[in-house]
Amino acid sequence: MGAFGERAHAFAMSIVERNIVPDAVLRAFIRRNCRKKCLEKFANTEDELEREQAFIDDLRAREAIAEETSKANEQVGNDR
Repeated sequence: MGAFGERAHAFAMSIVERNIVPDAVLRAFIRRNCRKKCLEKFANTEDELEREQAFIDDLRAREAIAEETSKANEQVGNDR
């Protein structure tokens, strides 16, 4: 977000926080932003599924899920 966008966001937040914006308008903007984020996030589900499958394949290929338990135990011991 550029400088103008940051100022616009700060201004919008200030009028929302002062209850100047009617609830109906605020809800409409919230719905619009949620719709936009969902469309961006789920625009290409095939890529998301491929990343998820690659993660699953990586976990299955490992010999153990917790690979360096001794280091984890050392950290726990140092905190006490």
